[in-house]
Amino acid sequence: MIGYFSMVSDLIGRDGELQQLTALTGQALVLTGPPGIGKSALLAQAARTKGRRVLTVTGVPAESQISFAGLERMLRTAMPIGEVLADRDAYRVALALLDRLEPGTLLVADDAQWLDEQSWQALAYVGRRLAGQDLTLLMGMRDGAETARRLRGSGLRELPIGPVSPEAAAHIAGPGRTEAERARIVAEAAGNPLGLRDPARLAETYRAILSDLPPEARRLLEVAAVDDRNDVDEILRATGLTMPDLQPALDARLASLDGHTLRLTRPLEVADRRSAHAALAAVVDDPERRTWHLAFAATGPDDELATAMQHVARVRGTAVAWERAAELTTDPGRRAYRYLRAVNTAFDAGETATVRRISPLIDDRVLSRPERLWLNWANAGVGGDIEVTNTRLLTHFEAAERSLADGDLDDAFEVLHGVVLQLYFTPLSAQVRAAVVEFVQRTGLGADHPRIATLLALAVPLEYGKEVVAALPEFVAAPRPDHQLAWAALAVGALGPAKTLAADAVTASRSQRRIGLLTQALVTEAWVGVFAKDAHLIEGAAAEALRLAAETGQPRWAIVARLAQGMTAALRGEQAVAEQIADGAVRALLPSGAHGMICLCQFVRGHAALATGNGAAAFDHLLRLFDTGDIAFHPTVRFWAVGSLAEAAVMGGRTARFESLLPGLEDEEAATGSPALTRGLIYAKALLRLQRSTDDYKPGDIAAVLPAHPFDKARADHAYGAALRRERQYVRARPYLRAAASLFEALGTTAWADRSRQELRATGETVRRTDDRLTAQEAQIAALAAQGLTNKEIGGRLFLSPRTISTHLYRIFPKLGITSRSELGTALDTDDQGV
Repeated sequence: MIGYFSMVSDLIGRDGELQQLTALTGQALVLTGPPGIGKSALLAQAARTKGRRVLTVTGVPAESQISFAGLERMLRTAMPIGEVLADRDAYRVALALLDRLEPGTLLVADDAQWLDEQSWQALAYVGRRLAGQDLTLLMGMRDGAETARRLRGSGLRELPIGPVSPEAAAHIAGPGRTEAERARIVAEAAGNPLGLRDPARLAETYRAILSDLPPEARRLLEVAAVDDRNDVDEILRATGLTMPDLQPALDARLASLDGHTLRLTRPLEVADRRSAHAALAAVVDDPERRTWHLAFAATGPDDELATAMQHVARVRGTAVAWERAAELTTDPGRRAYRYLRAVNTAFDAGETATVRRISPLIDDRVLSRPERLWLNWANAGVGGDIEVTNTRLLTHFEAAERSLADGDLDDAFEVLHGVVLQLYFTPLSAQVRAAVVEFVQRTGLGADHPRIATLLALAVPLEYGKEVVAALPEFVAAPRPDHQLAWAALAVGALGPAKTLAADAVTASRSQRRIGLLTQALVTEAWVGVFAKDAHLIEGAAAEALRLAAETGQPRWAIVARLAQGMTAALRGEQAVAEQIADGAVRALLPSGAHGMICLCQFVRGHAALATGNGAAAFDHLLRLFDTGDIAFHPTVRFWAVGSLAEAAVMGGRTARFESLLPGLEDEEAATGSPALTRGLIYAKALLRLQRSTDDYKPGDIAAVLPAHPFDKARADHAYGAALRRERQYVRARPYLRAAASLFEALGTTAWADRSRQELRATGETVRRTDDRLTAQEAQIAALAAQGLTNKEIGGRLFLSPRTISTHLYRIFPKLGITSRSELGTALDTDDQGV
């Protein structure tokens, strides 16, 4: 064997094709497909697998005009060439070859489209005469006009080699690349293995093929490459050409035609992109599309066109549109502003390379102070050093006020977009809070507008929480894919709306493949799980968020995702792990001035101590959230800790100190209408009452306000069951303790579940604990499969291969005691995961 047969081939995803090749005997088969699709690798692997005598040749253009040059190279080491080629007639050469080939011989001709005509004819004749003989002929031919001509009427069976599957593509493209790079390469390669491994080499190959096409076909492909409608009639009108001019490109499989839709089989480099855009601009009817093509056809600055392109950029929401609008702008200030918007859009999409590329193009000497801050914020976001102070927040509101004065409300909101969440995690001065309220008043909008609701909830939740809570049902009813709005719901204590809004944000950013925003939405969903004390929800969202934060260069979001994982450890009683994560977060947050997030670290520490039964330590940790003089104080995060603080007070003998907080908290509940504070106070008062007696306790009254909040319901049941057990009312206690253990286990809060089981055993009941709990990822996959999604669809959502999904389901079924997907829904509804 010679040439490529000495190479080690990567044949991921080609099992089906290999089976056909290795089973072939007494036949001829021609593998066809575009360059890089894997024909050579398949031929090489088939030759190795069959273990026979193999005679090979690879066609080369330089010898295509030399009679029998290909056969001479194939046969020179196998038999006397002179005897076979004594008669220079292809038919007689084929007969002589058949007479002399040893049984079991495999003939392989790669790039057979470049064989000389005589060698091709002889081999084709051999291929038609193999029936009943222990001989095999395999050929590989690159798509194109010459291949189409040779195969037409040849009588040889053809096996088109298509793209590899998406999961195989991701595997091939994966090594040494980030998620964003891999996603881009997979999209551009369109399943071509060479494009997945070595995009530059494949691009060079296609440049050579393109250069061999007639000029008319090249022009059609160039225009098609920049046409967003793929309408063949539009492309023909733009070029003034006809369908016959397109045929060479179709023969070369550089494009495919389905009805009126013309699609390129791979991205092409367009030499004269401006001319292609100009041709389309002359024939399209839609004003937005015409603006787009005119903008990219322009050869120099054009302010009128730049303004029109800015409108397109707002509609399409792409960094490339904002960047082009900037390139067309003459005014330095407006140009810098449009580049800024390109940076912001790229940052949201997780396109950190684009942020780094565009940022140096901005002349910060012409920026206003707020705009300079905006640019610094975006660059710092990529580098991980975001320090937002009250002074900087004020400059953002100054910029937003300027946009309002110009009558541009959308732009005002966009100016604030990057710092909205910082309002929640910065100890705000009275001046900043006043600036927020003043800005809201100037807009003339109320809390029923989602952007206004978000600002009010995150900046002044104590003053405007009731208005925001009242508006949330409308936001939930109409899907709002905005993770900031989910944080707003958390800020006013509305867990149900927050969960829905966060899930909507995750779904939308995932479907749009906006990986940067997906990272932030997943972190938000993880913190919904933190405040719900749902370890499964936290674990699934936080793990994916942490991975994507690293891929997209968002270190601050990585810290918060990791801190959410600390809460998972806390809920499971892994105190050392939780404290280590919280300590690491503090070390990362303090140097950058992110003092407002220390409250989250204390939240984790407090629950870690509580889970292990150290009530005094838990109380001290959580009490810091309520101390206005402490760096860990937070106006509304503390509301989520009221129930746990009461639990720690009872456990650690600090009830008197907790009761001293109650009057102030009751006043704040009346003022804010925070559902989280309401639930916390209901549980806290019930718990304190149960320490005295169960006589006047009515579990039905408590359960009525907690049904949608499993953790709160579970710990109310536990508290009542434990009180009954202390009074030796064992029979009455058991149903409540059993229900509590079941709910705690379902939430993954195993430390609390263990405590309920311990109380249950104290009533004389034998309990068991299963080790067959679903992991967070398994639970996520099971839930999607129960909704009817296929393995491929689940893999697409979670950025995993269908094979990986199948493996997980193989493990999930026994854990749930089922044997088919149709049983998943029922199993997930009824599985108690433990008791």
